[in-house]
Amino acid sequence: MDIGEIISEAIRYPISDMDNIKYPLIVFGLLAIPMLLMMISGTLLENSPLTGIFGILLIIGLIAFILIAPGYLFSVIQEGIERSGLIPAIEIGKNIINTIKLFVISFVYNIIPAIIIFILFYIVVGTSSSPFDSGFAVGILIVTIIGIILGILFGVLLTVATLRFAKTDSMSEALSFSEVFEEAKTIGIGKIIAFIIVMGVISAVISLVGSLISIIPIIGVCISILVIYTFIGLFESYAVGLLYSDVE
Repeated sequence: MDIGEIISEAIRYPISDMDNIKYPLIVFGLLAIPMLLMMISGTLLENSPLTGIFGILLIIGLIAFILIAPGYLFSVIQEGIERSGLIPAIEIGKNIINTIKLFVISFVYNIIPAIIIFILFYIVVGTSSSPFDSGFAVGILIVTIIGIILGILFGVLLTVATLRFAKTDSMSEALSFSEVFEEAKTIGIGKIIAFIIVMGVISAVISLVGSLISIIPIIGVCISILVIYTFIGLFESYAVGLLYSDVE
């Protein structure tokens, strides 16, 4: 699929299975409802004992959201790979386990460029007589450029690693750097970079709409999370899956 086809199909996805739309609404409701209660308590019930209770509910909801949402959206990626058009049900245990696995995979793909940049920065600092000399400035510039390149490269690899994990349900497949790199080339590194940029722009525009809606007192934040950010989560995740749907 080309990027245009991916975007077109992914935009339709959040409303393609209205029977199951309740599941992502429940997931994002873990964040929206406690926030709504907290704002109500702060605005209408100032200095009320309920404020503390709502604060606790906010923390609980936030923790639950962080543990469940990434794993749930990961299942949406899997549906995208299969091009099923179906919105998955919530499987709390599976969702939490996948969230933890995704964190590990992300950590590995982010720590490698971070270590390389740290080492290069240490070398530049250690070999420069002064932070004000031209050599230091040039060294920092080179390290910055290398950091940007590594960030892009490992961002691409992390995307493909996540997709391999979604396809095979195997962390070892996701952490097989040589295989991940070969599949990145198969999809097209340029295509993946262009895809990430296009998705980022579209999501930023939709997020801006959500920010404007959030200006509405109390209820605006709830609507923004349950409608706008639920849509973004489903749209982005399904699109990522579609990116991998043609890979055998």
